[in-house]
Amino acid sequence: MIREYHNSLVPGVLQAEPYTAAVFHSGAPWLSEAEIRERTRIRTERSKDVLRKDGPQYHVVLDDVVVRRPIGPNAVMKAQIDAMVQLAESGRIMLQMHAWGQLPHAGLDGPFSLLASPSAPELVHVESIYRGQTTDVPTEVRQFGVLFSRLQANARTPTASVAFLKEMSKEYAG
Repeated sequence: MIREYHNSLVPGVLQAEPYTAAVFHSGAPWLSEAEIRERTRIRTERSKDVLRKDGPQYHVVLDDVVVRRPIGPNAVMKAQIDAMVQLAESGRIMLQMHAWGQLPHAGLDGPFSLLASPSAPELVHVESIYRGQTTDVPTEVRQFGVLFSRLQANARTPTASVAFLKEMSKEYAG
């Protein structure tokens, strides 16, 4: 099982190719077009591993800012939102959007993932702009589990989240 929260970007696993390329263009302008294409290809291939039918359960809570602040042209944002709606409606992922202004907000320190498997201790991976940090220290893992539970409890329901995303898609359609 993967439980993930992100406050600024669509997580890599859920990124559509045009969105991924826009992320690399914005966040790493020193990369050549060939490097961006290669990194986009690699990210897309990794996503397929996680999102395969027999892959891990995936539950993600995203801050509204993830779709409200465009990181590329309207067509890129619309395609990204439509891809997330399709995954959520297929039942492959559970997606919840954390509404702007909804308090308390347990995700202010940034993105993190909780990873659980039957054969290993649960891990938490905390991301920053330049690197990630992973730990299996039970106290720390539990603390992030509490944060995720709070984010989940205060977010829109999965059905309301999909409805919100469909409205955002219409806005980007112009």
